[in-house]
Amino acid sequence: MTWTLTSLRVLSIVLIAILIAIIIIGIMNTMWIAIRERTREIGTLRAIGMHRREVLWMFLLESIMLGLFATVAGVSAGGAIAAGLNGLHVHVPTGLQFFLMSPFLHISIHGSALVRSVISITIVTALAALYPSLRAARLRPVVAMSHFG
Repeated sequence: MTWTLTSLRVLSIVLIAILIAIIIIGIMNTMWIAIRERTREIGTLRAIGMHRREVLWMFLLESIMLGLFATVAGVSAGGAIAAGLNGLHVHVPTGLQFFLMSPFLHISIHGSALVRSVISITIVTALAALYPSLRAARLRPVVAMSHFG
C-alpha cells in the first residue's frame, strides 16, 4: 500500500510539472501575440510619455488578472463538479473499493489546497509573462510606431 501511495505521489508531481510547463508555454505565447498586436499602441504610449516600467506593469497586471480569474473559475468549476459527484454517491467496482476503502466514490475538497493552487498558478502566470513584458517595455517608440503586423 505504501509503494502504491508513493507511486501516486510521484506521478502527481510529474503531471503537475507537465501542467505547469504547458501553462508557461501557453501564457508566453498569448503574451507574445498580445504584444505583437499592440506594438503600435505601445509605441504611441511611449511617445507620449509612458515609462518602460509602466508598460511592463501594464502587461504584467493583465496577465496576473487573467491568470487569477481563470484559476478561480477553474477551481470553482472543479469544486462544483466534485461536490456534484459526491452528491451522486457513485458506486465503485469491488477492486477499487479495497483501494478507496469505501463502496462509493468520494472526492475530498480542501479549501487550503484550492487557495494554494490559485496563488501558485497566479505566480506562475506572472513569472511566465515577465519576459514578454520586459521585451515590450524595451521597445523604442519610433520602431514600435512604424511596426506593421
